[in-house]
Amino acid sequence: MRSLLGWLLRIYFGIGLVLGVMLFASHTMQSAMAAPETDVLIKDATVGAVRGGLRIFYWAPSVFENVIVRKADPLNWAIN
Repeated sequence: MRSLLGWLLRIYFGIGLVLGVMLFASHTMQSAMAAPETDVLIKDATVGAVRGGLRIFYWAPSVFENVIVRKADPLNWAIN
């Protein structure tokens, strides 16, 4: 039983890690393409890192709320 629970947690956090990195990269890339000053870029990258970190833990409830209930586009949800 512990082995099954361990694998389920690894899968959940593995998916969350991938989605979190995607969100961070997307947020940082959008900010960098806007060519802001360095301070604004650092602030936006930090916000992207926090949002990406939270996505690691809360991706399943977020998918349910935004994609299933609100019928949002899954790709837009993943990168925004």
